[in-house]
Amino acid sequence: MAKLYRWNIHAIYFCAMLGLVACSADEPDDPIIVPEVEKEFVVEMRERPGPTPRNLQLHLRTVKNQDCEDLGIQYEWSVALASLRLDILGIRRPANCTPGQAPAQETVTAGALPEGLYDINIKLRNAIANTGTLQLTEEVYYLNMRAEEGLIIPIKQLRRIPEHIIWGYVGFSAPSMATTATGFINELAAISTAHGLNAGHYGHFQISSGSGSPVITGAPIDLNLRTFVYRFTGNTDDLRNLVQAYRNTYGNLLPIRLQSINGQVF
Repeated sequence: MAKLYRWNIHAIYFCAMLGLVACSADEPDDPIIVPEVEKEFVVEMRERPGPTPRNLQLHLRTVKNQDCEDLGIQYEWSVALASLRLDILGIRRPANCTPGQAPAQETVTAGALPEGLYDINIKLRNAIANTGTLQLTEEVYYLNMRAEEGLIIPIKQLRRIPEHIIWGYVGFSAPSMATTATGFINELAAISTAHGLNAGHYGHFQISSGSGSPVITGAPIDLNLRTFVYRFTGNTDDLRNLVQAYRNTYGNLLPIRLQSINGQVF
């Protein structure tokens, strides 16, 4: 009897250690709490400017600033039939880095993918798998992930940029240059036409659904900006001459960036 009593005590202790998961079929299981994975990398879709068919790019960067300004990100990219896989392996440090605070960055060229539906797996540090689908149509890339563990994917729907589209900005810090910046925009508009684009994110810029100015990706945040998106079908020498004339006259007082979807930067 004493042996049986001791066995029961051991059994009760064992059940308590297991949280009654295996020893009690009458009680419901406790909920399993999975800790949230820290957001470590940002993944953004973007088309690479150039001749058609254009390559899809995945721009990677760390959420947090790192201790060097020129750190990269190690990755592997593979395509197999209708299946895509991106392995983000970690930070890539150069032999000699430039001290400073900046995110690590990398650009993955996914290639000129044919239209269709693809399974995609974005794996983080060989441990965390995020699966979903990437659908390519004539006008849009749709990225639909079932989970984003460790990742931030800010653009789920990327619109393709049609031919003849140009975009950019003219900036200034001195209030006296505001009229000059507006003059540049007016001259550019005179040789261009309205872009005619639907509202949405185009990777390099964003068109709002209202009457607001376009938002240009990577534009400086320490300047007053006049941004633009136009359709231009004329002679590109006219664009080059216009930009150069303002640069020759105003120099660093009026930073200008103008880019076209065919890959030209003025």
